[in-house]
Amino acid sequence: MKKIFSYAIALVAGLAAMTACTNEPEEGIQPGADKEYVIVKASLGEETRATFSDVEGLKWQVGDKIKYAGGWEGSSEPLTAEDIEDGGYTANFKFPAALNQVDRTGWFVTTTCHPGNYNEVEFTLGTASGAAYAQEVAGLMNSRYIFLHSGTGIINITKDEAPEVTMNIAGSIFRYIPYTETYNTESVKYVELTAKGGNGIVGTVAYDRGAGKYRGVNDVNWQKSSAVHIDLTEPFALEGVNSREKSKGIYMALAATTATHTINGYTITVKTDVATYIFDSNETLEIKENELKNIFLKLENAKRIDDTAFKGDLQYIGDLAEATKPLSFQGADRLYGGYWYAQTRDAGSDAWVNRDGAANKAFYENVVFTYTDEATGEPVDWISVVYGGDGGSHWLLTAQSNDGAERKAVVTATFPDVNGYYVTEACKTKSITVTQSAYSQNNILSFFGGIGDQTISGDAVTKQSLGYCVIQVNGVNAESWGDNKHNEQELYGAVEIVCREGGAAGPVVDWLTVEYGKDDQGKFNTTHLLATATENTTGANRQALVCCTYNAPEGYIFENGQTSFFRQFMVTQKANDAMKVISFWGGLAPEYTHNAAAQNDWGLSYWVVNVDGQTATDWGGDSHNEQAIYGGAEFKCYDYTNGVRGAEIDWVTVDYKKDGDGKVIDTWWLANIQENTGAPRAAEIVCTFPEIQGYTFEHGQNVRSTIIRQDGVVVEEPAKQLFLKPNSNWKVDNARFAAYFFGGTPAEVWVSMTDEDKDGIYELTIPEGYDYGCNVIFCRMNPGAADNNWNNKWNQTSDLKAPTDGKNLYTVTEGAWDNGGGTWSVK
Repeated sequence: MKKIFSYAIALVAGLAAMTACTNEPEEGIQPGADKEYVIVKASLGEETRATFSDVEGLKWQVGDKIKYAGGWEGSSEPLTAEDIEDGGYTANFKFPAALNQVDRTGWFVTTTCHPGNYNEVEFTLGTASGAAYAQEVAGLMNSRYIFLHSGTGIINITKDEAPEVTMNIAGSIFRYIPYTETYNTESVKYVELTAKGGNGIVGTVAYDRGAGKYRGVNDVNWQKSSAVHIDLTEPFALEGVNSREKSKGIYMALAATTATHTINGYTITVKTDVATYIFDSNETLEIKENELKNIFLKLENAKRIDDTAFKGDLQYIGDLAEATKPLSFQGADRLYGGYWYAQTRDAGSDAWVNRDGAANKAFYENVVFTYTDEATGEPVDWISVVYGGDGGSHWLLTAQSNDGAERKAVVTATFPDVNGYYVTEACKTKSITVTQSAYSQNNILSFFGGIGDQTISGDAVTKQSLGYCVIQVNGVNAESWGDNKHNEQELYGAVEIVCREGGAAGPVVDWLTVEYGKDDQGKFNTTHLLATATENTTGANRQALVCCTYNAPEGYIFENGQTSFFRQFMVTQKANDAMKVISFWGGLAPEYTHNAAAQNDWGLSYWVVNVDGQTATDWGGDSHNEQAIYGGAEFKCYDYTNGVRGAEIDWVTVDYKKDGDGKVIDTWWLANIQENTGAPRAAEIVCTFPEIQGYTFEHGQNVRSTIIRQDGVVVEEPAKQLFLKPNSNWKVDNARFAAYFFGGTPAEVWVSMTDEDKDGIYELTIPEGYDYGCNVIFCRMNPGAADNNWNNKWNQTSDLKAPTDGKNLYTVTEGAWDNGGGTWSVK
């Protein structure tokens, strides 16, 4: 579908009925019996044509497809130019003949949004990340995010008749229209809609076609998000955009809400290259079916945060070793290349703070990647890199297939200043060289992960994991055990593992064996190497070198051209002195961020106990004294709002997950957080594991900590108002009233006064740049002249000062005209 946009937009009210067109069968042939295909005529309604986009509207384009779902499922052929008519608003889709060979009930949907499912709109027309997508330029919406369907009810198909359908927009399209009279040197980079209180705006939505209605994100309870984010690939310059008529649309597709799904309050954030503008609303947000809604955003009406004011330093560090490993000649799709994450240091501080996770996406979303040939320096397009993955700090590589010689590209990332943090000179760019292997008739083998030297208990151990070493086939992990699609059984079965004393040429030991794991039928089922060892009764530590030879089956070759590959590591078995060593591993991050809402059992991450190298999670048998180690862990929570440990606090508590009897049953840290009704706050969580007789902690470390930061609630100050009670003289001749402010910034301001509740008292809001205590004159104005100025003034008070003691109502003395006395009181 193609969209071309101009300036005139009206709201979508609905889609009109469609016209029909069917091909006549050849003479003597029964309709539907021998046809190669069935024509389905799909049209777009008149209002959608005229108003969805800026010039011509939503149109079918070459390559578009629709599909049918119900008792029979099938997709159309892609549209050709000959299939499109009515200026692009109607198209004839070719379906397999089976579509109408019997009476059917079902529905039609487009493939552009969710090609894998017929009755859902996944992540509200967003991307796999759930709540974000890109719009190339303002005024041009990406058709990938428009999901059309033939209605929320059932479509009846009569045997041998060609269906005609109307395709509706699922949900709403919000058209954000930013404009400004003040900030016209800036450019809009993105818009974001966020629900207050964590309500899901976006999520998977299903259509209950039997009932003819939506089942919304709360009803279905599938994946959902409280925010949706639209990046402009090309920022929208605000130069000359000083009115809504001169602005262009930034489009956001949203799934319809239902009666059971209420969004009470929301914020709209507009980010430019200079500042952040926040529009706050406490109104209920309703998202309707088949609607286009204009959202006018005058930047002067928003809370403005200057992002260029210096806050501190910004640097990027990490490990990109994975990205420098040779890529398969077959190409790659978002292949993990390592991480290169941001750290900030506030002015006056020596501490660097990691900037990872969804809350810190600003540090990654505007990084610019360029690609040049290593030999010639010319630009190349066979490789691309984006930031993504958990936390958003990972480099993900996509490469086209290579049908020639080995090639290399220099990938350079350029990092901008972010929200007042200035990139240090050493971190402004980062370059690596990416190599892609030459074309080969063989599948290329490589590795993911590996195992370093290991220490195991002096006790006898059986199939203890030493870690993983994954075989990769053309860059893809070979671990699909069920269908063996990467020849996993043969690849892992061709690995020869021998444990030798002293070195690779030493004698084979009899106390240790290492192998890849297998199931009860002898089939490989894990990428972990498992150790089995007898008890060490020698009175001293003993060691063996584990020698692993990976052999390539026929049709495979290692990336260095070899048919076999050798890897090794040392296993040390301690003397059995009855002292067990406790160590830890897990995904616990340095800090976490939570919204202002209360939540119980919020999972931070796992922090796992190892005893002599074995994971201590046998809750039932308690074979490694799990209950004493996990259950004896003492959690304390300290105030950390000011960046240093303060007093103990009770608004957050953390513990390991336990059952009803108080026994620990999981390795996750779970936090209970109270609602925050004030300013943002932070807590330091400190866990101390108990000293247990017969156990010692590796490196003496038995304390682990993390930080939880909780958002605050912005309390809006009440409007600063002044009130005027005119006397009977001032009310005659239908006079209107205004106030003149002077001596502030700007130097003078006129403000009209109104009496909304008709109580005879007129009110105004003190203008920006003024406050209680300011200079003000109340004026009786000519109702026949709309402008506020001294020429249109009939009468006035003397020069007044708005009180600072809470008195906000000025009453004109009865009988007075100009400069008469009056009194201040509290309204």
